[in-house]
Amino acid sequence: MNIKEKIVVLRNTEDGSFLKSFKNKKDVLAYNVELTDSIQLASFLPEEAYNIQKEKIDNLAETLGCDVVVIEASYDLKFIDGEDVPELTKEQKVKSMVNGMFDEILRGSI
Repeated sequence: MNIKEKIVVLRNTEDGSFLKSFKNKKDVLAYNVELTDSIQLASFLPEEAYNIQKEKIDNLAETLGCDVVVIEASYDLKFIDGEDVPELTKEQKVKSMVNGMFDEILRGSI
């Protein structure tokens, strides 16, 4: 099974590292930024979420000295023996979604 997705990361304009995290400093108008050279450790959001809040993310990127970069990722899902993982049937997806909702209710998240 092949899964494709587009995710958005912020890439530092000076050294090409990726934004891992940022946090406001308490009681002052300043912030701490943590960068990483590992794309796997970068903070990201789905392209759809970026499009919803594009202006805010673009402003954040500019403030942090970063460019907005879209990563087009493709994943091939295989079992350990190399055989392709089949896609879930509609029934399996619904069952998984319902079980997840029950878990949320039991934990008091909903």
